[in-house]
Amino acid sequence: MEDRRDVVISLMKTIAHGRYAPALPRLVEHLWHRDPRMRRAAHDALLAWGHDAVSELRRAQSRARPDRRQAIGQVLEAIESTERPD
Repeated sequence: MEDRRDVVISLMKTIAHGRYAPALPRLVEHLWHRDPRMRRAAHDALLAWGHDAVSELRRAQSRARPDRRQAIGQVLEAIESTERPD
């Protein structure tokens, strides 16, 4: 597992761009990482993933601890405020 943060941030962007579905739950987990750069990268990657990530985000939100639901909710709100591409 890679632990250099700059590399992980780059990987998050790549995974989101390619929409590699098995990595989606792991991206969600980074929303509450202790490093704010990692949290922001996960947020941005999920936004780039867009509407295709909504069902997984809702599932994660329903299972998450109460203190972590807000971070997922913010991503959901941002995605849902954008127009869904046809």
